Amino acid sequence: LPENYPQKELSNKKAKFICKITNIKKSEDTIIDDKFAKTLGAKDLADLKTLVSKQINDEFKNSLDMVYFDGNHQKEATLKYFNHCLNFINNDSFFIFDDIHYSKGMEEAWEAIKAHSQTTTTIDLFFIGLVYINPSLVKQHFELRY
Repeated sequence: LPENYPQKELSNKKAKFICKITNIKKSEDTIIDDKFAKTLGAKDLADLKTLVSKQINDEFKNSLDMVYFDGNHQKEATLKYFNHCLNFINNDSFFIFDDIHYSKGMEEAWEAIKAHSQTTTTIDLFFIGLVYINPSLVKQHFELRY
């Protein structure tokens, strides 16, 4: 057990844990629909989208220094998130896009992001893409392969 274990007489002692596995579940894809939206407290999917959009806008009242984009893996959604975040950038904003080569759609989104007029410097690390939005930088693109 760790040195800071609450019961001092047991700290730094070896411990043996006996666990009984009662269930093993197979992971399943989450279906984003009205039923899912209701589990999060929304009336339906449209209401959930409105609530999430409001929350994002409330969070973005200040400018964004760094944003990590991950999870959707679809061209349209990725570009929508990117364009929305552009409303809150500053001269030192930095974006990280995960899985830029995950699919044809993600590669198309990456190309559109690189070509965007506000994007200055991009770095393709294959699994992730780094985007600098700083008007003082020269527009350029780098690909690092390892």
